[in-house]
Amino acid sequence: MREAELLIPLCSDYVQTVFKNTKVGNGQKWLMIEGRDREILQDVFSLLQLRIGK
Repeated sequence: MREAELLIPLCSDYVQTVFKNTKVGNGQKWLMIEGRDREILQDVFSLLQLRIGK
């Protein structure tokens, strides 16, 4: 989750808010992000890349 915390400030305000308001469970956060526009989808892809290790 440390890498995500470094990436979040570069994300859209919406994704930053979702991340901030999501509680940690089992050492991780499960984000429910509504892909409303291209910027948000790019943020989601960046976060997914962290998860899959690319």
